[in-house]
Amino acid sequence: MEKVEKIEMDDSIKQELEEDVMEEIQESQESATESAEKTNEASEVREEKRGFTRETYEKHERNEEKRDDAVRKGKEIVLPGDSIVESIDYLPGRNCYRDGNSIYSKRLGVVYYRGHVIDVVPLSGKYMPEPDDMVIGKVAEVQYSGWIIDINSPYKAFLPLSGVRGFIEPSRTDISKIYGVGELIYARVSEVTPMKDIRISMKDPSTRKFENGRIIRISPVKVPRVIGKQGSMINLIKDKTGCRISVGQNGVIWIQGEKEHLAAKAITEIEENSHIQGLTDHIGKLLNQETFKQESDRRE
Repeated sequence: MEKVEKIEMDDSIKQELEEDVMEEIQESQESATESAEKTNEASEVREEKRGFTRETYEKHERNEEKRDDAVRKGKEIVLPGDSIVESIDYLPGRNCYRDGNSIYSKRLGVVYYRGHVIDVVPLSGKYMPEPDDMVIGKVAEVQYSGWIIDINSPYKAFLPLSGVRGFIEPSRTDISKIYGVGELIYARVSEVTPMKDIRISMKDPSTRKFENGRIIRISPVKVPRVIGKQGSMINLIKDKTGCRISVGQNGVIWIQGEKEHLAAKAITEIEENSHIQGLTDHIGKLLNQETFKQESDRRE
């Protein structure tokens, strides 16, 4: 094996080489910095041509971070008049309004993001109807042209004959045979006027009259927790109990099935513990334990 001779280098030559190398590195860094600055300048020009500025971009980034933060935490408490986000990229949903580029809260509540739609779920208070809400109501009065419906709100709703499937001739039809006083219906809010005149409709495919089953009532502000993200919570209860369940935005819930009591217990548990983290897992364990207990009792 050949030996490699160690070359002794004069100190002055070594210093010159080191200086040359450092000079080349510095030139390379300056060139890279200059190139990056040109790229950034070109990028800013393109952004300005598209209607963006560095300031609006940074504002957008801050809004995205704020939203992601709120989503990770699961909640953000706001007061009436609080600014939630300053951006035209978001739309005001429930209990929100836009003023200029900002979206503000109408109520004391928790902020929820549905994609780019922002909702504020009130922490307390009565149910206030909004168009497209699904509600469970009780027939309070039968009139010549329709029905007065109690929807668990400070305001009664009106179901007109035109809001029912098919044509009805009131002079030839006893409309109390269609919906009688005390009967329960699952309806869609079709209109809410500034004067709080509320109209509902039974034309939606999901609407119906309830014949049997069990009704429970919870605080309307807890309804989103009962439904869960993308329906995860209510679907969990349906799967574990085998019950048919309809949830009204007004806090009225209809349950039908062999395990109505278990489904009602789970929903009550959600209402009482809506503030805790990992609520879906907690309810899943509760349902499993109760189901196992019931099956054990049956075998004995």
